[in-house]
Amino acid sequence: DRRYDLRKAHEQQYKVNELDPSENIEEFYNRYHDKTTELGVDRKSKKFFERLFYNMSESIKLFSVQIDEQNRGHHLYLLDNNQKSVHHYLMTITKEDYRYNSGELLHEHMIKWSIDNGYEQYDFGGINSDFREGTFKYKSEFGGSIKPTVNWQRNSSPVITITSSLLQS
Repeated sequence: DRRYDLRKAHEQQYKVNELDPSENIEEFYNRYHDKTTELGVDRKSKKFFERLFYNMSESIKLFSVQIDEQNRGHHLYLLDNNQKSVHHYLMTITKEDYRYNSGELLHEHMIKWSIDNGYEQYDFGGINSDFREGTFKYKSEFGGSIKPTVNWQRNSSPVITITSSLLQS
């Protein structure tokens, strides 16, 4: 499915842009606001992203995809240079933009960027433990291996998060 979606995505005019996070906070946050509203989930404050972008500027990559001369979403990545890994942190792709395969284009671009820049692991981010859930299927179709991780929350039982990572060397 991912290969088919990528072929389809490549048939359109698109451009993936690396953005300076500190110069694109407004656009990113507005799209992030739209995405969290669409999902009905809590959102981090704009101040959180301002501090993140300022304090971790060397460890962040922000990309957008332009299709039909319109921004069709962002992916925000955290870089771990010690572990040679790239972690997909957030996206701002809304349901309206799914038909453009924006996510596939951004993941493909960043996977290639990661390999070209010496990273050995691309982490798609966590999912819940239900393997029948759509996010697991989507991420697993890129290939790679599944790595379970354990996260602890204060005053509660452990929360298991499964991440799907694409390992390259």
